[in-house]
Amino acid sequence: MPFTRTSALAFSLLIAAAAPYVARAQSSAGFKSPVTPLVPDDVRSFAGDYVAAINAKDSAKLWSFLTPETRSCVNPTNKDVYDALFNIQFDDTIPPNYILTLSPVNEANLKAFAESQYFPVAPEHELQIDYQVGDDGGALILWLVHEKGRLYADQPCATEEFIVNYRVQAAARAHYKQLAAEIQDPLRAELLALLAAHNRSAAITRYKSATSSDMRTAMLVISALKHTATTAAPPAKAFSAPAQ
Repeated sequence: MPFTRTSALAFSLLIAAAAPYVARAQSSAGFKSPVTPLVPDDVRSFAGDYVAAINAKDSAKLWSFLTPETRSCVNPTNKDVYDALFNIQFDDTIPPNYILTLSPVNEANLKAFAESQYFPVAPEHELQIDYQVGDDGGALILWLVHEKGRLYADQPCATEEFIVNYRVQAAARAHYKQLAAEIQDPLRAELLALLAAHNRSAAITRYKSATSSDMRTAMLVISALKHTATTAAPPAKAFSAPAQ
């Protein structure tokens, strides 16, 4: 069964492998061209530039796509949290046959995560970028807004409550990262090979079987293993002083 995870931008406040949205599970056979008739040209172009920046691990470029209001949420007291969250989006390389879905803002979703994030500017639309690589699928969710004649990613900012909770959970994240670091060969090599082959579900199952772990632990350890094995852009480049 293909593994699908939501890879919303860091500002969607991912914690470890968990995400606030459920991506649609799809097989690679069902994928179409990224050019879809219901998505305006400017949105399609913006999505292409955003995907290209992710694949290039160009954090400075991604930073420029965010609204000035979103960038202004980052300050010296919370920069460490945003740095960590921002880097999550570099875990995957998005293939060219992604699918774009543009839809009205889901107000129910906004209310559901109101305790963890908020929008400094009311978004106009939601753009979902679905992709499949091998058996692994993912979805990138961007909220869009037009400002001063151009399109921006109007990503939410973290609430103070989320910042506090994220730091409180640092020990738990470190625990799963340590478990991933302690995996020895030949199991480690086997898991890394499965991840390189984009078969995360098999890697999770293999780790769970080999260590008698519960499913949640297996998912979080494999997520940590994949994240540490992925070369990410330096977070400092992503959060230089906001340009207004």
